[in-house]
Amino acid sequence: MYTIMTTYVLNYNQTNFLQRVDFLQLMLNAHDVYDEYVKNKEDEEDADDKDENGGEYIKEDMPSSVNSCKRLSKDEIIAQSIVFLVAGYGSIHAAMSLVCYNLATNPETQEKLQREIDEVMCNYDAVGFEAVSKMTYLDMVISETFRIFPPHR
Repeated sequence: MYTIMTTYVLNYNQTNFLQRVDFLQLMLNAHDVYDEYVKNKEDEEDADDKDENGGEYIKEDMPSSVNSCKRLSKDEIIAQSIVFLVAGYGSIHAAMSLVCYNLATNPETQEKLQREIDEVMCNYDAVGFEAVSKMTYLDMVISETFRIFPPHR
């Protein structure tokens, strides 16, 4: 199911030209940069393969430098996103639990954070990166939680 959903998101982002700020988009950008690199490298090699009179040299025994790098395939991008999800699940779960604990034991903080969320979300239809990045008090609450309960190393 996760594979189907990730494939759907990949296709949707590419067909609608969406640029998000997330791990999946970084992998897609690396994928696209490699495609551009290969195209430019092939063009350079084609230009180098011609002599002064426009004739082409034949280099059968020369390995191509285009294949010296490897990009992530779609399956590898999906696999990396699954690893990222599984690896981050425990730490995110612990952090969210501790933030909820701090908010439950500090009702004034909880009310102030709720006001900030309500104010910011008046300007947005859905919760997203841009909306959350405007929530400065939320960032302070999370930072304070990590100060009180530092992550284990």
